[in-house]
Amino acid sequence: MSPKVLVWGLIALWVAALTVNDWRTRRVPNWAVYPLWLVAPVVAWAWPLHGGYGLFEALFIAGGLLACAVIWYLRVLSGGDIKLAVPLMILLPYPGFYWAFLAVGVFGSLLMLILWDGGTGWRRFRSVLVNTLAAQRLPAPSETRAASEEVQPPATWMLGLPAILTIVVSLATPM
Repeated sequence: MSPKVLVWGLIALWVAALTVNDWRTRRVPNWAVYPLWLVAPVVAWAWPLHGGYGLFEALFIAGGLLACAVIWYLRVLSGGDIKLAVPLMILLPYPGFYWAFLAVGVFGSLLMLILWDGGTGWRRFRSVLVNTLAAQRLPAPSETRAASEEVQPPATWMLGLPAILTIVVSLATPM
């Protein structure tokens, strides 16, 4: 087994463990995420999933990190989820991952809004949407912060599933 397959396999297992932990405890512990911050640049440089990074990948990383900043600022996802997203953006700057993340994120968010806590999220979303359209402004950080401090459904799976699938498919079908 090559070092690349071993390292990427361990990363996929790591992400899977964080995803399961979030589902069970509603927490993504810092002690489990921060090591991935250190590992991500090293792995991306030493064993990139699809060959060396070029300008295209650098633009995807920059765009992904900017999206993480906006998502965190608006409190769409909690801090632990964003802390996991950052190293995944560095490790997987590929269109396939971004498209999978977008598809799973939109579908998963709609499912969570509709199914979580008897649909209160869906009702709150409609209320925020109506108020945003009426006031013609996005909710203030203080408004989103209050909502983000409530018990949230697990969201790490929306990051973990596309990352794991991207890694497994890439390792199973080498380029």
